[in-house]
Amino acid sequence: MFTLAAPEFLLIPPIWLVLLPVTFVLDSVVLFISLKMVNSPDVMGSYKKVILAIWKNSFIADLLGALVGFAVNCVFSWLSSSQNGQELALYSRNEQVMPYMVLIAALVASLLVYILDRRVLRASLDLEESFNRKRIALMLALFTSPLVMLGCYFIGSFSFGSPVVINYS
Repeated sequence: MFTLAAPEFLLIPPIWLVLLPVTFVLDSVVLFISLKMVNSPDVMGSYKKVILAIWKNSFIADLLGALVGFAVNCVFSWLSSSQNGQELALYSRNEQVMPYMVLIAALVASLLVYILDRRVLRASLDLEESFNRKRIALMLALFTSPLVMLGCYFIGSFSFGSPVVINYS
């Protein structure tokens, strides 16, 4: 038996059709507000220069965060497997491990967003201070990946109600 739960919900390719535009809008809003906050001289020019690279980095970081969350889920499942080892009993949303799994996935995704976006901003934007690039990357990391992870968690909770069970035997 295999139980699908958030953030593994991000690993289903049809979800990407919804997730791609949502992350683009979220990244756009956060980037635009961030550029305004650091008083960038050419907000629209800077936005157009970096938005596609930031969007790509954000999506890749969210997928890698979901993979880490899936790995955490598998480790906890392995630790709680049945005595004879024949059946793998994965945790459901109601178990205590789910919030930690989503938190770990969101932290990994946020860290990757910060690292990748800082590189993009360093290479592409001509801001006066490196502090401004770090601030923009930090705002993107804090306000994009955690929202995507939590959104997928709640969408998965409401749409399935109970975990999706897939027999792999």
